[in-house]
Amino acid sequence: MKRILKQLLSFILAITLIVSMLSVNSYAYTREIKKDDVLYVSPAVDINGKWKNLSKFRMRAFSTQSFRADINTNARLSVKSSKPSALKAVMTEYNYVDDVKRDLSNGSEGIVNATISLYATKTGTYTVTVTATLKDGTIRQQKIKVLVTAATGAYKKIKYGKKTVMSKSAQIKKGQLKTKESQSLRVTRKSGKLTVTPNSQYKITGIIVETVDKKGKAVFKKVKNGKNIKISKSYDYLSTDASDNYYSKSTRKFTYVYISYKDKFTGDTYTYSITKDRGRKEVKLVATDKRTGRKTVDYKPGASLYLWDY
Repeated sequence: MKRILKQLLSFILAITLIVSMLSVNSYAYTREIKKDDVLYVSPAVDINGKWKNLSKFRMRAFSTQSFRADINTNARLSVKSSKPSALKAVMTEYNYVDDVKRDLSNGSEGIVNATISLYATKTGTYTVTVTATLKDGTIRQQKIKVLVTAATGAYKKIKYGKKTVMSKSAQIKKGQLKTKESQSLRVTRKSGKLTVTPNSQYKITGIIVETVDKKGKAVFKKVKNGKNIKISKSYDYLSTDASDNYYSKSTRKFTYVYISYKDKFTGDTYTYSITKDRGRKEVKLVATDKRTGRKTVDYKPGASLYLWDY
């Protein structure tokens, strides 16, 4: 009797497993795939939950950038650059529903998608047009503005007094990109003008300087670009074990500089501020994505640069 019961239980368990597996697979292969004729080009969800297509971005000359284009209906995709000799646009991967039969379980049935790659050989502003031609001849398009530059980053030169403490330059000569960078962060003058020169299509929107006073206390101050600043008077003191009141001492006097800026081309902003949000005075960084309106907050972020002396 026990043997029969064990066999019966085993049989019921097996049937249950098979049914559960069939139900999962059945769901995977019969679920409805939403179809629409919206062209999505490297989309991102904004703060209101809406999809926003890529409309503009930066890239460096002699580099390659790639993005995806998708449409969830029967269509063909194509891409065109406003000046192919300076900015080439090609499809490096393409899947078409009539050409490739796909597994419904991955949720991609009916989607036409492509990987579009751009390669820039000259600086300038260009337009890349992604076109989806539907089966009935209807056209869907997304235009993307692309700014191609030789230099990267928000600023190309920072001076303290008459000394250039950091510089980055780039130019195209004879079909080649040539870059030059220099950095000399040690300063001996107790004060001097801090001047930040931005790169093309960037704007410096604010500067915060963090110094250490004679008592080893951090002092935060907002300054305008091109105005005088003072460097730290003492060394950083970092607590390594608060319970034992044990401290470590830095070997240099550091002055931290936080540079806020706006990307005038994309509209993105990076803003440093002095805050007491967490109960103590510190620096906060808020990065805002113009396309989505999303903000990323970072407390005690790394400085844009630091000056130092013994």
